[in-house]
Amino acid sequence: MNLLLKITILLLVSSYLSACNKDHDLHGDAVEDTVAPIVTIVTPVIHDSIRVGEALKLKASVVENDQLHQYGFWVRNKANGDEYASFSKHQHLGLVNIDTSFALTKLTSGTTLAVQVYATDHNGNDKANTVEVYVK
Repeated sequence: MNLLLKITILLLVSSYLSACNKDHDLHGDAVEDTVAPIVTIVTPVIHDSIRVGEALKLKASVVENDQLHQYGFWVRNKANGDEYASFSKHQHLGLVNIDTSFALTKLTSGTTLAVQVYATDHNGNDKANTVEVYVK
């Protein structure tokens, strides 16, 4: 078998195998994922409050119909954008649960925090969910 024929067969087989992981329409054509991940923040709830020195509890989930590329969260001062906490992870899963708590230092009574959980899939579909938390 000549080299050109071997290369052609190799390319055809690899092309076929790479197409196996994609969704297909009724005609067998590959369909691009256009659905963003679903991001749900369980706690804190909208307009929740914490006391100065109290830990912030974060429970959230990210559900993806195909494969996640990256997810994470951040906590910022809504007024000036100062970041108090953040986390980001590159992971190829369909479901991620976040369950953590952390002490936020340098908070003063009257501060409004923005807590955001975000996710992006491999096709660039992204989604974020943000809640505000008041510091008493």
